Amino acid sequence: MTKRILVVGATGRQGGAVVDALLSGVYGDFGVYAMTRDVKSDRAVELRRLGARIVPGDLDRPGSYRPYFDQVDGAFLVTDSADDEYDREVQQGTDFVDAAAKADLEHLVFASALGADFYAGIDVLDAKLSIERHIRDRGVPATVIRPGVFVQNFEAQRESIRDGKIAWPVSPNTPLPLVDVHDVGEVAAKAFAHPERFVGEDVDLAGDLLTLPEIAEAYSAALRRDVEPVHLSTEAGRERFGDTIAELYAWIDGMGGLKFDSTHLEELEIDPRSLRDALDAGDWKPTPALP
Repeated sequence: MTKRILVVGATGRQGGAVVDALLSGVYGDFGVYAMTRDVKSDRAVELRRLGARIVPGDLDRPGSYRPYFDQVDGAFLVTDSADDEYDREVQQGTDFVDAAAKADLEHLVFASALGADFYAGIDVLDAKLSIERHIRDRGVPATVIRPGVFVQNFEAQRESIRDGKIAWPVSPNTPLPLVDVHDVGEVAAKAFAHPERFVGEDVDLAGDLLTLPEIAEAYSAALRRDVEPVHLSTEAGRERFGDTIAELYAWIDGMGGLKFDSTHLEELEIDPRSLRDALDAGDWKPTPALP
């Protein structure tokens, strides 16, 4: 029997990974309602070619997506995190959860963030915590995925890394839980395929727990050249990544890193990629020598 899943942010990073996993056929037979603000984008066209049904929708306009709840069995929700947008993000999540509750949705998978399960005083995490709590308050059958730091975040530094430097606003001894975004898609697909195992679960997700020098070592091994770790100050982090991200990493530094225990993943038979595996899959190969 085909399960129909509404995927928010289908042309984005996490939503796109969920669509790919659902359409892969590995986890069962799924009909994907790929929700996006721009149904004519190149990624939307690609998803339509792969078999997704492209549907217009905007989290800031609940009326744009409410009708889909009458047509689907489950939904994947990821909300926008941006500087000074705490209230907006919470409203997006609250409205979506309310619509899911009203429609008696069978299964909601929410993409939260590692560290959001306690009050941090950091908007980017506390918004996720507020949405998690609202899911529980409304009694929506749900799985919460809390991914760590995405390996794909380093893509913006691809040229610099290939030139031998990787810069991040964390101290050299601060461990970071790293995750390939494709693992978010795979866990979401597993959750939709096996609600009896995943409804009610909070899944902290990471494939590696590494310091910045260890991350640099992984890139060095993948590229077969030395990559130097560079500790950015909080101010330098603000200039490069914006206030929200700099504030998050300053908090992580102050916590001595984000702690992560893979025991629960093993119990759920989830085996996320290591950083090295993610780099190999992400085309981080040595630069060919010039003739």
